[in-house]
Amino acid sequence: MADRPRVTRWLAAVGAPVVAVVGLAVRIVATFAEAVGWTLGGRWRGAPVRLGAVAHQIVDAGVAALPLTALFATAIGVVLAIQLSRVLEVADVLGVLLDGLATALARELAPILVGILVAARTGAGVAAALGAMQSGREIDGLRGMGLSPVRLLVAPVVAALVVCMPILTLTMTALVLGSFSLYLSADTGVPVIRTLVAVVTALTARDLAIAVIKSLCFAALIASIAATVGLGARSGAQAVGAAVTRATVLSITAVLIANAVITYASSG
Repeated sequence: MADRPRVTRWLAAVGAPVVAVVGLAVRIVATFAEAVGWTLGGRWRGAPVRLGAVAHQIVDAGVAALPLTALFATAIGVVLAIQLSRVLEVADVLGVLLDGLATALARELAPILVGILVAARTGAGVAAALGAMQSGREIDGLRGMGLSPVRLLVAPVVAALVVCMPILTLTMTALVLGSFSLYLSADTGVPVIRTLVAVVTALTARDLAIAVIKSLCFAALIASIAATVGLGARSGAQAVGAAVTRATVLSITAVLIANAVITYASSG
């Protein structure tokens, strides 16, 4: 009998985080479902998602992210070329290396890097904006006027990321391979055309399809998590900052877990 309070405290200590995680997951799914509902069915409900808002988010999340994506891709391509050129000095295995590089880059590296980049940039920005609006009672004001914050503020972000992230992922893949080929040519004398042709030949439609599928899943996760955490932020600048940090960490964690799941599911 004396151990019962201890067991109760242990169950409460373990159960509270589990309940919190499950509750957050349910809210994230509900936010995404509502955003998709407004995007696909808003016109029939007399309140369509504004195309101007979607276009603005596409520019912010996609076009404005291209310079940073190019910088990431160039740096990664050069580093890969530096490391792999050492292998080529020992053995003539260029074809095998390029086959593995193309597959790993398209399926794993590019989607993950773009996911982390978008989570840290766009996801954090969305959480900060919504958190500030929630803290300033603007979200309550929208609801008081009969307007859906999800339709006005979240659905455009979801739509924009669904459009932008596959494009950013394919762009990242192309730029990494391009910078890799240029540096490898300058360092070892391997013709750029030979490297590019070998890489393009190694890539398959399945590789690109997996990259696009991962990008779409990551887009849904990042937008939904950032919006849910931002809308749930408490009042105060410190609370908004904590919401931004939480949204970024959760988004990156979700990207990595989803990547592992999709990789396992597609490995058969």
